[in-house]
Amino acid sequence: MQAFFEKMEDGYSYRSSNIQNFLEGDFFSWYSDIDQWNEKLWKSIMGIVKCIDQYSAFSLNIYYDPIDIFKDLYMGIIPISIRHSMGEYFTPKWVASSVIDNSIDMLNNKENWKAIDPCCGSGIFLIELIKKIVGKKSIQQLSYNQKEKIKKDIL
Repeated sequence: MQAFFEKMEDGYSYRSSNIQNFLEGDFFSWYSDIDQWNEKLWKSIMGIVKCIDQYSAFSLNIYYDPIDIFKDLYMGIIPISIRHSMGEYFTPKWVASSVIDNSIDMLNNKENWKAIDPCCGSGIFLIELIKKIVGKKSIQQLSYNQKEKIKKDIL
């Protein structure tokens, strides 16, 4: 944990994500120094982290699970009667996921597939396709090279 905080305070986690000069070690990073670190400090920091995690909207274990914000925005602006009178209906997430799963199942090579988005709607097929590529991985625990490979696979 000491090494994690030292790297964080030094800006390593941001630089590894190509974010420069966001956080650099300064006067307030004293606690992460190896000479200052001890069990009492570790227990205190763990208490703070656990307390913050109770109030947070997400867990410190972050998984990739995007949502379709454009659908919600659009549906909030345009009344349902107008959308339906124009023939507009949104594909439910479970339908898009099922279409993708069934399409991949029909392929001979289930590891190296490509997809084309129908380019209509809010992008639910793209979101579900990306989720299929990323899988159930904890983004936080992936190395830089693993993240780069996932980005390349998505593109």
